[in-house]
Amino acid sequence: MWIFLLMLSGWWPIRVWGQTPTPTPNPNWFMAGANPQRTSWVSEEVSGNLFPAWYRPIEAYIDQKTQVITSNNKLYIATANGLVVLNAGDGSLAWRYDTQLPLSHSPTVYNNVVYFGGYDHKLHAFDADNGNYLWAYAGASAGYDTNPLVIPDNTGRPVVCFGNRDGIFYAIGGQGHPRQGQLIWRYDAPEGDGGIHFSPAYKDGIIYYASDDNYAYALNAQTGSRVWRSTKLSSDGYHSWWPVIYKDKLVLAGTETYRESRTRPNSGDSPNLAGNGVWPQRVEGTYMGPVLSPRSWSNGYSLFDAHSVTEAWEADPVAVDGKHLYWNRPMVALYLTNGQEYTYDSDGDGFGESLPFAWWTKPGATRYPPVVDSSGAILYAGGPFRCCSDAKGKVYGWTDQDPGVLSLVGTTLSSDGQPRPQGGWAAMAEPQALSGGGGMLYRSLCCDRVADWFSIQTPLRTGQLWSYSIGGQLPGYSAMWEISDGAISRHLGWYVGSQDFAPNSHYRTLNGQYHSHADNNPLIPYHGMIFTHRSNAIIAYGPGGGGSQLPLIPKHQGVDIVNTTQQELSSILHREVQQIVNARLLRPGYTTIHLHNYSDYADYFSHPAEALLTLSLAYPHLSPSLQTQVRTYLAQQIIPQYFDPTLYGRTGWADGVPRESTELPLDIQQIPNQLPKQVAPAGGIPLLYSAVALAKYAEVIPSVDSQHLYQIVKASVRVPIPQPDETNIFTRDPFIHNAWISSLDGFLKLQELAGMTGTDANLRQSVIQERERLLTLRRSLFTKDSPWTEQGIEYKKTLDLARNFLFMSPELAAYLRANLYNQVQVALTEYESVAPFWLVNRYEANFGESGSQSLYTPYAMFQAKAMILQETQDELIKYLDAPYWERGDLFYIQNLVATIEAPSSGTEPPPTPSATPMPDTDLDNDGQTDYRDFLLLIEHFLSVGPGDFNLNGIVDIFDFNLLVRYL
Repeated sequence: MWIFLLMLSGWWPIRVWGQTPTPTPNPNWFMAGANPQRTSWVSEEVSGNLFPAWYRPIEAYIDQKTQVITSNNKLYIATANGLVVLNAGDGSLAWRYDTQLPLSHSPTVYNNVVYFGGYDHKLHAFDADNGNYLWAYAGASAGYDTNPLVIPDNTGRPVVCFGNRDGIFYAIGGQGHPRQGQLIWRYDAPEGDGGIHFSPAYKDGIIYYASDDNYAYALNAQTGSRVWRSTKLSSDGYHSWWPVIYKDKLVLAGTETYRESRTRPNSGDSPNLAGNGVWPQRVEGTYMGPVLSPRSWSNGYSLFDAHSVTEAWEADPVAVDGKHLYWNRPMVALYLTNGQEYTYDSDGDGFGESLPFAWWTKPGATRYPPVVDSSGAILYAGGPFRCCSDAKGKVYGWTDQDPGVLSLVGTTLSSDGQPRPQGGWAAMAEPQALSGGGGMLYRSLCCDRVADWFSIQTPLRTGQLWSYSIGGQLPGYSAMWEISDGAISRHLGWYVGSQDFAPNSHYRTLNGQYHSHADNNPLIPYHGMIFTHRSNAIIAYGPGGGGSQLPLIPKHQGVDIVNTTQQELSSILHREVQQIVNARLLRPGYTTIHLHNYSDYADYFSHPAEALLTLSLAYPHLSPSLQTQVRTYLAQQIIPQYFDPTLYGRTGWADGVPRESTELPLDIQQIPNQLPKQVAPAGGIPLLYSAVALAKYAEVIPSVDSQHLYQIVKASVRVPIPQPDETNIFTRDPFIHNAWISSLDGFLKLQELAGMTGTDANLRQSVIQERERLLTLRRSLFTKDSPWTEQGIEYKKTLDLARNFLFMSPELAAYLRANLYNQVQVALTEYESVAPFWLVNRYEANFGESGSQSLYTPYAMFQAKAMILQETQDELIKYLDAPYWERGDLFYIQNLVATIEAPSSGTEPPPTPSATPMPDTDLDNDGQTDYRDFLLLIEHFLSVGPGDFNLNGIVDIFDFNLLVRYL
């Protein structure tokens, strides 16, 4: 009896909710990816002669990954300033909800309720028809950037399930649930420490998702207990999208783990990029494989022999040979039952092969997921087509019943039997979004270039909305956007909104950051029309045409409140610092975020001063026991390694453990051992910047021998500073200017602490004079505007929003506050307007051919708000994101400290009670939940009374689920 009840209770990972039949496609695209299996396919097919019906610009920025959600004859669009709901037929405004902080992803409509999460740490629920506010759940400790999964529980009541940037997966009672708006369960992976940016999928009572710790997870939807965790996957995190359920498999598209950078380790250390694997001979014009005759499953389409791709992703144990790249495979398929990887052996050589698709994305972006047709039999995604310069690809169909070949869906053959460039054909440097409806596969190409479709069943049945002609069809649709003078087919551009921030320029802002060359949103068929958003306009095509441009929907800003207490901030700080101490030495941070022409700064935290400064800033806010550990750690690990007796300006890679969850590609894993610490810093940051950290270290830990440290630093002081081409460099890169000023500030402070101001009075006077000169120059050179907008140099715009506020000492921040307060305030106002997701670590958009914002942006802007504008704690808490790195996120720790030290604008709000109190499972009142309570619950099984923890009127198996969780 015990074993039976334990199995039913979810102690063993069996499925307690009913089996999910093969879903009948819903005509509504009611959630991102269309349905809980995230197949991106609906039952309605829209094709034929379609014309612009209406289009409507929206001022508030629309995230590129956000999809147009359709239900109730309405369109639901998440923006950076709230939810906008339009009537599908004519584009008129149905209702709106305005926010201060961005919404995270597409909403989900379920039983006439619309659910969505935001960076205000809340899940919101509204009446989907009239916009009446229903409730919010505020139990998360960070923002959401995933799409909610809403599924019925065993009684048919809705449960809202999705992961959070805090790394926790939440299940919350939906509208009408007995625990409406309350926590039902939460899952926090004990081994992992990565945020969740991948929306969940669902089938047969099990929820599936992947985390930034690079593991996939399966959870029991009823209890939240873990069914399985995969082995570690080769990806630089999982962002923007979702896993896709295909038959008995979970398919995950990942993020490439090679980085494009001038600093090593990088992709240049490997000869084995995907093109070399697929086309080893690199012969221009070569097709991916031989053309084969159609087979029964390919609906009349010819096939490609996919051996060249399967060979590239083959798990051949031969040492790095320039051919096999299984560690860099773009997609993996895991069995739903156990999380083991699915492979096949199409060539019979005994080595497993992965899905025969390729990377079709940009650096730092997660590849767009595949789609699954309405029969559930065929999976569609993009793959290589023709070699080599600007390699071309197209969309293929694939089935696990015939895994070694790919269907040339949408493509016909020319007279010589070779495939024509059709069916989702494009350069593989141009990401595209796929969707399906009925028998049609829809394709939306990046940068507003192409929107078309083709039949998966009938060759030659195709159509398009536009092909490099959208501006002619929809005049003024991109009024919220700027396109660079150097753009080729709109490949460089940025969102600006309706304001003109640069009246003396032909661009309305010189600081724009977000474009559409990585993440993209698909075409959505609904009620005989096709909907999408491009360049911040909602666009509708239909058979009747009309083509009217509707009035702009202006941005309204609401007011959001994030209730995080001082105690909670302190707890987070202790956790982050303890992780560093436990890890001992840490390497620089490795990530594939592409910094373009600023790739000298791709090694995050490579200057030793950054670690010492961060821990010294945190030190006064730590408990005595952790302070002791930090003192020992700094004195025994950091100081002798990087400061005494020799100052080092670069930590190198040879010492320490990774900060990131991402594993380096197999063929470059030995490169870090070849990169020892160096005296010369990277990127023009002075070696003397160490003085900033040593001064703070000596200030907060009085036992430190500040005279000894002073003598070490003194040897690196040069007055005037040895900066060639000073005015030009400081104009282009003001953060280098900041670093020099801060370095001199640090030296003067350390001199005071060492008691050497009199002994070295002449040196002090020279340093003060040089500092005053540099401050005056900083004031005269300050500008909010990027110098990198002219044609040919746009790829240095990566640091536009961070450039003014990196490497600031407190003394420099005070000077900027006293002398440039208004200019800084104007700058930050513009930056927040043109880049409203600035607070988000690794936000998934960039101005050009890359997929993510640099990590410098949220840190620098946060520090400007804290140190120069001196915003209150209540305001700063709103912008405090979750840590990006698995351990050692120095930017996050500094932002935490700044928040803790910020002035309060009022009394601290009382602690927020848990949305769901722990059920009273202590049936015998002995102060604990144990086996005795389990025996009592057995006695009350199927009766009314004690033990009805979920308050559904009877003691049943679901009450056992709850009790087992607290045993």
